[in-house]
Amino acid sequence: MQEAVPGATLESAASLDLHATIYATRDDLPAIARALRDASLSIWIARPPGSERRALGELLGDGMDPGHASLWRRQLVLGPAPEFCLLTPELPPGVGAERLPAGWTATVLDREVLWSG
Repeated sequence: MQEAVPGATLESAASLDLHATIYATRDDLPAIARALRDASLSIWIARPPGSERRALGELLGDGMDPGHASLWRRQLVLGPAPEFCLLTPELPPGVGAERLPAGWTATVLDREVLWSG
């Protein structure tokens, strides 16, 4: 990560069971670098097994500033882990409890820099 995005920081995900999970985003490197720099929150969105997949725009895009936020999706996991991670400077309305489908959860964590090179 440090080589791909200079200035990127590592963060802890306390209270989440991520196992060995790989997340990916479609954002370009400058957008990733901005999100990693600007985002003070990580929002981990999970859906129950077998639940209907919904369009991401319906759920998460409402209020998300693409210039300072970045959406990551689980690609590979060796155990249970949230399906999405949204890095953002503020909580967008799209992840509010009243907007998520039944059974879906959003865990909001403050990001904590562990190492910044």
